[in-house]
Amino acid sequence: PTHCFEEQISVGEDQYVRECAYPSQKVSKNLSWLNLWQFRWRNWRFDILWAVTYFGMASSFFPLCGVYDDYLNNNSSQSLGGLLSWTLRRVLYLMSKIFVSGQ
Repeated sequence: PTHCFEEQISVGEDQYVRECAYPSQKVSKNLSWLNLWQFRWRNWRFDILWAVTYFGMASSFFPLCGVYDDYLNNNSSQSLGGLLSWTLRRVLYLMSKIFVSGQ
């Protein structure tokens, strides 16, 4: 970002005057706002990559907390539709528990 630097730059005892900047201060400020508000919209593939990575890391803990056994009991055919249905039921169950407990 070029919009956050002063016109007069001092390094130690030396003084420098900025003659120009690329991109200009106005363009740099607009790009910063664009990054802040539209980064996720423009880089949706990055979100998918992190979702897959997170799921891969978190799934290693499933056998430890009984989630995998619950999945196998409710979806013995291990189909994609069964997975989605089971996931939706689990999420709704957890949300209802949170709502009822008031936390």
